[in-house]
Amino acid sequence: MKFTVNSKILEKSLAKVIPGVPSKTMNPVMENFFLQVSDGTLFITSTNEEVFLQCNLSVQATEDFVFLTNAKLFYDLVRSIPDTTLYVEAVDQSKLQLKTDNGVYNLNYDVSQEFPQIPVVNREFEFQISGTLLKNIIEGTSFAIDKTNQTRMAITGMLFDFRSDALVFVGTDGHKLVRRTQFEFKSETPHQIVVPERTTSILSKVCDGHQVTLFNDASYVHFQMPDLYIVSKLVTMKYPNYQTVIPQENEKMLTVERKALLNAVTRMLLFSNPRFQQLRLSIKENAIELFSEDSNSHSSGLDTLESEYTGTPMDISFNPQFMQEILGHLTCEKVLFKLDTPTRAAILVPVVSEAEKEKEDILSLLMPVRLSTHS
Repeated sequence: MKFTVNSKILEKSLAKVIPGVPSKTMNPVMENFFLQVSDGTLFITSTNEEVFLQCNLSVQATEDFVFLTNAKLFYDLVRSIPDTTLYVEAVDQSKLQLKTDNGVYNLNYDVSQEFPQIPVVNREFEFQISGTLLKNIIEGTSFAIDKTNQTRMAITGMLFDFRSDALVFVGTDGHKLVRRTQFEFKSETPHQIVVPERTTSILSKVCDGHQVTLFNDASYVHFQMPDLYIVSKLVTMKYPNYQTVIPQENEKMLTVERKALLNAVTRMLLFSNPRFQQLRLSIKENAIELFSEDSNSHSSGLDTLESEYTGTPMDISFNPQFMQEILGHLTCEKVLFKLDTPTRAAILVPVVSEAEKEKEDILSLLMPVRLSTHS
């Protein structure tokens, strides 16, 4: 068996599926790429048994065949080879040889091990979205996901809520929540799916610049792109009702320059006690004061920013790292805080034009921390 392909074209395809190879696994077969040549097309598959990635590219081949080879070694070797013609050939029962005009490289391959089959997903629902938009949504939402919660598995994924009036994406860890609503997308069959965080992370790396077709059944979701597709198990536990945790009575309005606030929060993080993680905001009519201290190191920081505020003066405390993450994933010039009391969740929304509001609504919810004398 042998095939011929341009080294950089092969490298580009391998880069799309290498994220599916687990860094640690109890099943050694998962450390491999599964390669199949059929009618002049090379299919390359990787998996951790939760998510499957498969890409395809055209090659010049003498026959159809399948084999496994170590994914990391194969990928690292191919990407180290300059732009040239690459000849790949099985020279005996276990040796795979890659040749260029200037080099010969020998790897092991295997045809005997069973590689997991990609699940077939029933097209119970189908939907299309721009990959660039999807990438931006995932990057702006996934940071809020709780990636390791073993007792509330539902929040270890991102909610895709297909509604009759909009498409809503939600991520939360119980301390912060991000909801991004896309009004240009509507579904005739409203339903929800929860996609694992690892899957959304992989998807965001490969979907930019492509049209993405999504279809799913009760157990799996399939993301189709021109030369790549991803099949992933769904989180089957029911997602919490995110609508009920968003307060409706927050009437104290604080508007502040986002970048200035982000920079100040970043500075305050330098003085935040790693154990208590507390940033105090003292809010007045025309100014907001940020204060953080660490009594262990006898250090503290104080910043004052101009702001617009309608409401009675108040002190409220937040985890500065959570606030930094929320502000850092917005792109607006100003951000609006909707507040109630020092113990109630704050709502953060970007200050944008009416035209932008008609396309997308971005809402972040941040739980306060108890004002404490410990620092």
